[in-house]
Amino acid sequence: MCGSGGATEDTDGSLPSSRDDCSFEHRPCEGAPTLVARRVFGVVSWGRAGGAPRLLWTSAVLAQRHGVELHVGLSSECELLDQVSAIAPTVTVAHMPRHRGAMAFASPQAKRQAASLVEGLMCRGVSRLVNLFPHPWDRPLREACRHNDIQFVQAIHDARKHPGDIWPTDRGIRSRVDGADEVIFFSQFVADQFRDIGKPTSVLPLVDTPLTRPSRDLTISVGPTPGPKRVVFVGRLLPYKGLDLLINAWALRRTPSTLSIAGRGSMPRIRDSSILVSRRWLGHEEVESLVAGADVLVLPYIEASQSGLIPIARALGTPVVVTPVGGLPEQVIDGVSGVVAQRVTPAAVAEAIDLALATPWPATMPRLDEKSFVKGLVGS
Repeated sequence: MCGSGGATEDTDGSLPSSRDDCSFEHRPCEGAPTLVARRVFGVVSWGRAGGAPRLLWTSAVLAQRHGVELHVGLSSECELLDQVSAIAPTVTVAHMPRHRGAMAFASPQAKRQAASLVEGLMCRGVSRLVNLFPHPWDRPLREACRHNDIQFVQAIHDARKHPGDIWPTDRGIRSRVDGADEVIFFSQFVADQFRDIGKPTSVLPLVDTPLTRPSRDLTISVGPTPGPKRVVFVGRLLPYKGLDLLINAWALRRTPSTLSIAGRGSMPRIRDSSILVSRRWLGHEEVESLVAGADVLVLPYIEASQSGLIPIARALGTPVVVTPVGGLPEQVIDGVSGVVAQRVTPAAVAEAIDLALATPWPATMPRLDEKSFVKGLVGS
């Protein structure tokens, strides 16, 4: 049974109950240009922090901007819950159990709760549900969608687990591809590793809509702002991110510059006074301030699918240096929005950094393809 009225949340720390406790206020977007007339779809993303909430936020903003009605499912611990709730027509808030294994989401209770969520979306005209990030609740949601004739679309970010990551496993990634009605990829590089899967697929450009408009003159707490040119690395400090490669490249650069490395993880002690390291988790506004205040963002990955930081930098007008791995070269227009290193070597990365610092970049970068992103989500 469909609810009505203001959005409410369960407060017992569990998944939503089997009855339709989440009620809704229907607030259709008004005044936005119409991309697809009267199209309604749903998006779910249960992650608490990082890329999952950010992609959900971007989807909600662009749906509103292009006149598409988007209904959202997210975690009560989502760090962008308030921002998404302020713009999405309806929001279903789920209280996810913490410190319980994936089996908690395979229980009869979890299946009933998934069915309740999907039935509520169906009552609001949703016939297509896009799952933006993998989660243990995916299977019961997928089964509930199939039972209610709702198309279940799975977004796949990686073909294989990154070195240093724990989840999802390679088998889990493949099972999500096999179980979906349609699959969305965010780089051709990843899509090419799933050829002939016997179902519709699409490759969407990753886009971003900043939460703020930080000034490039902001004083940034996690990195040096005065003095010479500023180069920034931000993200999880994992082996595949190429930090050893970056440190070796930094010693070969010719341009006077400082390097800020910011993110959660471990790395060896650095004695170079031109490098400042902040090993902690950064909020979205901090990431935006750090990227906006940089002269160059550097992503020296030795393995990659694509990067969510590249569209953030693009939206903020900051050029990016990337290595020629995975889908990174697809995201950077060499010489227009950044520099693609010739090889994955310290000398090539140092050369790319020097070139990026010497290039007079425009104040704004070419716009990302928002319409293709929204059309891909909506399915038309």
